[in-house]
Amino acid sequence: NNKIEEKKIHLAAVSTDKKKVNLSYNDHFSEEKIQSLTRYLSDEKVKIVDFSLNKKVIKFSISAIAFHKKEPFGLVKIRVELFDREGSSVYRSENTLRSTKKRITVSLPVPAKYHGTFKLKITACDRVANQLVSFDRQIVLR
Repeated sequence: NNKIEEKKIHLAAVSTDKKKVNLSYNDHFSEEKIQSLTRYLSDEKVKIVDFSLNKKVIKFSISAIAFHKKEPFGLVKIRVELFDREGSSVYRSENTLRSTKKRITVSLPVPAKYHGTFKLKITACDRVANQLVSFDRQIVLR
């Protein structure tokens, strides 16, 4: 119900390593961890939408950005990479953006020296909600 109430929570984390079973318990969670878990379980997750490639400009939007509880802004780390046919990274641009809107649009010009077929990978990490999303597409640059 997206309401954070003061409750004592017991969590059992189980990890198996062949025949061994390890149990760990935690009954103290920070408010940030509870908010992150609530957001993770909700339907509203950070998304990469409205992708387009016009000439040598990559354009896309990031939607459903989470805001800080006390401050009306969100933080999104965005990485754009191009990979050649062998899978080697030939271009990488990375930046963290601060947004006062739930949706932002990014336009990124690709340097003129890149020609041919590439795998484009866009990764967005919502720093407030602790969510990661990626977008892959085969593109042709002329």
